[in-house]
Amino acid sequence: MMDGPRQIFTKYHKDVLAICYHYTWNLEEAEDITQEVFVKLLANFSSFDEEVNLKAWLYRVAINRCLDIKRRIATRAKHFGMLFQMAAEKTGMNDLKDVEVRNELEKILTKVEAKTRMVLILKFMEEMEYSQISELMNIPEGTLKARVSRVLKGMRK
Repeated sequence: MMDGPRQIFTKYHKDVLAICYHYTWNLEEAEDITQEVFVKLLANFSSFDEEVNLKAWLYRVAINRCLDIKRRIATRAKHFGMLFQMAAEKTGMNDLKDVEVRNELEKILTKVEAKTRMVLILKFMEEMEYSQISELMNIPEGTLKARVSRVLKGMRK
């Protein structure tokens, strides 16, 4: 007889989390992916029969989700490239073609917290005004300007 979802979670959670962590090297992201895997297990649990190799199924779902994340990151990197170009124009750093400068900008931007990254995307890629971003994100305009200023100063270093 097959274990129930709770027993399966207890039995395989650490293994799935380890796979996801070693792929992402980010514990929070690995935990999110692991949660998605087990949510998918719950959604499909009634369709499993005794013959299914649950460990292999869980690993396959986890690996596929990690690969999806990798594709999403590649797309995000492409968009950040456009953001770098726009930021360079706004800051007067026109030597963005210099690989060293570009790599430094990428490092800085990937270290920016998610909320600030979103502000940068809305400001430079979507060309929104601070007042629009403030209303959209429910953050005071001054806070937004300070966040962008800090990032741009970091990019100039």
